[in-house]
Amino acid sequence: MRSTAKRTAFLFRSLVFCIVLMGLIWSACESPFDPLAENDAYAFSINGVVDLSADTQWVRVMPIRDSLTFAAKKSNATVLLSSGSSTINMKDSVFAYHPSINDVTYANNFWTKDSLVGGVEYTLSASNDSGAFASATFSIPADFPTPVVDFRPETKIAYVQVSGIEQLVVAEATYILRYIDANGRPQTSPPLTVNQFEVESVERYRSGDFTFRVNDMPYFAEQLGVSVEGITILYSEILIISGNDSWPRNLDIDDDLYVLSEDFYNVEGGLGTVSGVVSKRVPLESCYDSNNDLVACPTLPAINWDEQRYGD
Repeated sequence: MRSTAKRTAFLFRSLVFCIVLMGLIWSACESPFDPLAENDAYAFSINGVVDLSADTQWVRVMPIRDSLTFAAKKSNATVLLSSGSSTINMKDSVFAYHPSINDVTYANNFWTKDSLVGGVEYTLSASNDSGAFASATFSIPADFPTPVVDFRPETKIAYVQVSGIEQLVVAEATYILRYIDANGRPQTSPPLTVNQFEVESVERYRSGDFTFRVNDMPYFAEQLGVSVEGITILYSEILIISGNDSWPRNLDIDDDLYVLSEDFYNVEGGLGTVSGVVSKRVPLESCYDSNNDLVACPTLPAINWDEQRYGD
């Protein structure tokens, strides 16, 4: 089970999530692909997750030989996001990353704040003045209702009701906990994330309407050496993401590395993958209407945990 704050902050951090591509491994090939070798077959590396729920879409578009560069420079690529008669010209921005204390690398992330439509197919294309061209065609799932949470304070167990989802590809709970350590001192945990697929509370790729149980406190109690009753939940949320066939099967996203086989790429004329998703992030608590009926809580914004103060 993974419990890392940084992974949650990076994974769909505005869900959307923008993907850092530090390495590409072709496990289906006899010899690995070397992006730094002379290569005339591909011009662009394109990677991103297009999230219907996000207010800004981010897609990384880089020359094959410069997945990450050591100099900040604007891209000469034209990046278009189109569906039917609608075409969006995405804007370039240069992001700085710090793989180590003394190193800084840069990447070109293209963005748009234009509204998108769920349940339709999009094509993202990149071209330049030299005639290079690459594209990825993907579909964004239809929107689904905000999940309803039934939280039981006496057991610290939550029941999450999901409806109308096309394909469940992410189900992650995140907590900040207060507890008393072995020396009798109060402690506040960093953000702790639990992938619900790994604890088998719900099946990956499930669709339609269903309810699953979130019961993570026994694990944390064992790890912290306290009882479940000795844990106070200061913050909790559940992240639910709907995908479709454009989402690579059995994909795990780490902070700085995509490890993909050749079968996962959907970029033609280049390398990488672009997927469409719909995300919902809600508190792991019960909300009620004026008739005291259980209803969905308001959705939460994505949080960059690296910038938050969460301990004493």
